[in-house]
Amino acid sequence: MPPKTAFALARFDGDYYPGTPDSFVRGPIQYGDMRKAKPRFKRVTPMTDIVDKKTRSRWMAGIRGKDTKPEIRVRSYLHRAGFRFRLHKKGIPGRPDIWLAKHNAAIFVNGCYWHRHRGCRKSTSPKDNKAKWRDKFAATVVRDERNLALLAKHGIRVLVIWECELDAEKRLSKSLPKIAKWLRSKSRYREIPPPVDA
Repeated sequence: MPPKTAFALARFDGDYYPGTPDSFVRGPIQYGDMRKAKPRFKRVTPMTDIVDKKTRSRWMAGIRGKDTKPEIRVRSYLHRAGFRFRLHKKGIPGRPDIWLAKHNAAIFVNGCYWHRHRGCRKSTSPKDNKAKWRDKFAATVVRDERNLALLAKHGIRVLVIWECELDAEKRLSKSLPKIAKWLRSKSRYREIPPPVDA
């Protein structure tokens, strides 16, 4: 008669096990002290991606372009500080995330990844389809520069706030007041944080 065994579910964080639900793997545990027993499983080398290209494409397409968390944080601060604004104003080059007509100012809350924040740890590049992504990122940068040139031509002030400056509470307390200070100044253009080559 074969030895008695019990089957228990064990989770191994960071690895994906093909054919098992929710990263779980089933392994035999000998009867006895279940608290001390360890599940027997074979570690699987992590794959580059856990989904097919079609699913990954759908996920990437679902990433928000409006009403992102960094954008909402800026809007919330401005509203509390007494500033009134419009969102994604049509007719303004680049349709800025925040438009303050009283101050003739356009605010862009840019994601470091998509808008290629120079020197930022979040501005990484995919390893697959390098040429495709290089062209895509380059087109975004060119479009941003074209919009900035048009805004300057129309005499509109521009503030660019990078996502990395809004993702930590310690930086938020210093970054957000800079927005109000800039709006009340006569500065035509500013980036928060400043460019790495500035």
